[in-house]
Amino acid sequence: MKIFRKVLFILLVANIIRIVPGCIEDCDLLPVYFDFTSLQILNLDNSGEWEVENTTDSMQAAAIAFELVISDYPGNYPHYSAADIFHSFGFKSSHAMSHDCSQPMIANHYLTDIRIATLYDINAELHAGDDVTEYFVGQFSTNTSPVSGVYLDLATIIAQMKNKVYYDFGVEAFGIYLKPEVETPQSRFVISLTFSDNRILTDTTRLIHILH
Repeated sequence: MKIFRKVLFILLVANIIRIVPGCIEDCDLLPVYFDFTSLQILNLDNSGEWEVENTTDSMQAAAIAFELVISDYPGNYPHYSAADIFHSFGFKSSHAMSHDCSQPMIANHYLTDIRIATLYDINAELHAGDDVTEYFVGQFSTNTSPVSGVYLDLATIIAQMKNKVYYDFGVEAFGIYLKPEVETPQSRFVISLTFSDNRILTDTTRLIHILH
């Protein structure tokens, strides 16, 4: 299981523990509004029955995949300090002291567009500099189904994030998967996310060495 999913699992268990007694009282916390300010790209190993985090820069030619993590934290979200996690996830917050409820959070500006460009040729038809967004599909990282499960087109990923309510922390993660097989020795992509306020978060994947 990927590092981020482990974090989500721990948070889910912690929130269940806090929510159950909270059901006895009226939980009517007003939502906190936040902005997505950070984009992190992680490599995924999509070659087996279950996807896992790929700690290398090598991928199978037919299993090119990445996880996009967008958050309200100005840096790599999984590297939150222990003090920040304790505070932001409500374990020591004033809300936790007065309520056994999760804090609802809503993004001020929602995702409106995903653009992916390749920096290297993929095959004879897809060349360096091409927009290859339409050749990717996605899956939310909280989906625990195997990689053989149902994928979503990126437009559906975008639509499902609009007005979404998060709890205790402002972070979203989803995987993207390249459909065609890469026929060249190397691969790398520039990924840009546009939000409803016209703000753009852009990052570049690491250089991927293709295993044929």
